[in-house]
Amino acid sequence: MFLLASGILVLLLLVVGINCFLAALMSKVAISKGHEHSYAFLLVLFFGIFGVLYVIALHDLYAREQQE
Repeated sequence: MFLLASGILVLLLLVVGINCFLAALMSKVAISKGHEHSYAFLLVLFFGIFGVLYVIALHDLYAREQQE
């Protein structure tokens, strides 16, 4: 029983760690696209893949400035 509980705890910590890493990465991507004050970290942290898709869909404000 203890082995099963510790395995579940390790799996949960691994999932949370990967989610935090992905949230930090997507936050950097949003900042590199010119969205300094976006909530990308929190969106990815709480909504997972839907937050990642949101960050991918953000417009690149720097490229838009260069075109004008």
